[in-house]
Amino acid sequence: MSNAVPEAVQALIDQRTAHLRVELEKLRSDAREYAAAKADSARTQALGILGGVALLLTIVGGLGFSTLVDSKAVNDEVAKLGGERIVKTIQEHEAAAEMSAAKAEARAEAIPLTVQAGTEVIGSFGENRAIGQPKEVEVRFPAPFRKPPVVVVSSMAQQGSKYPDTFTATVRGVSEKGFTVLVARLGLPGWGQDLRIGWVAAE
Repeated sequence: MSNAVPEAVQALIDQRTAHLRVELEKLRSDAREYAAAKADSARTQALGILGGVALLLTIVGGLGFSTLVDSKAVNDEVAKLGGERIVKTIQEHEAAAEMSAAKAEARAEAIPLTVQAGTEVIGSFGENRAIGQPKEVEVRFPAPFRKPPVVVVSSMAQQGSKYPDTFTATVRGVSEKGFTVLVARLGLPGWGQDLRIGWVAAE
């Protein structure tokens, strides 16, 4: 009995083998195109983060995050995805400037400013006083502060008057509830006008 394969059968085998080879090559080509398409669809961004740290955002069929310590690591990651090395090193002075601005902004948002303002009548101070002797007045805030505020005061001449007097005012004993102000006339003892002070307190 002959072991030879009939020609018709061999032809069929050869035909099927050739077809399978074509299909296999097509599958390989599709796989290469799929991999290339995935690499092209990977969108990689390096964002400058304070302190010289870079945040790598990569999208490849999903969303993922990784934190890298410098731009070299970011560039290496980009290269792995087939991209160009586009990330520049973050300079120290740039990071420092951004950090300072961020701290100032965060502080401004985190700490609201409380301001109160008003006027206080000082009144007159007998002219038989010693030159430079101050008048002491206690001022109470309309509402207490959380902690002692910064206080600024200014003397205010009697309303409608044109006195040429000059005064100095010194603040002391500031607390959450109020402060003490010492007012003195420069160059002459005491005064006769109805003196006032204006004040602003902020915390």
